[in-house]
Amino acid sequence: MAQFVKKWIVICAIICFKNNSIEAQENTLTMASTEPLASSLEEWATAFLSFLNDGNYNNPESSSQLSVRNLENLYRLLFVPEQRGEQQTVFGQPPSPNDVIKQLLDSGKLIQDDNGKVQFGQPPPSAAHK
Repeated sequence: MAQFVKKWIVICAIICFKNNSIEAQENTLTMASTEPLASSLEEWATAFLSFLNDGNYNNPESSSQLSVRNLENLYRLLFVPEQRGEQQTVFGQPPSPNDVIKQLLDSGKLIQDDNGKVQFGQPPPSAAHK
């Protein structure tokens, strides 16, 4: 009987250890997914800028200029679903549109004028070589 109790205690200890380990991993994953890392934010911002360039949203001859709100909608409605659908992105959980656009504005890759319209701060690499 004593040996049975010892085995039972060992089994319970293993189960408790595994459960605590799983909870710790889940908490770590939850924390990691809610706060984007700086490098991840930069990667998402760079990918979003490429998306805008590829979609010709940076065309200076375009009759309509983009606002921050337009960029947020493009990010949320077109860019993020495309990233998820095409390639199970390696960048992790997408940061908010505000974080990505702020990153692009702070880096000078996008410039916001006094009217709230956004212009591209640097020409796309393909346009620079033409």
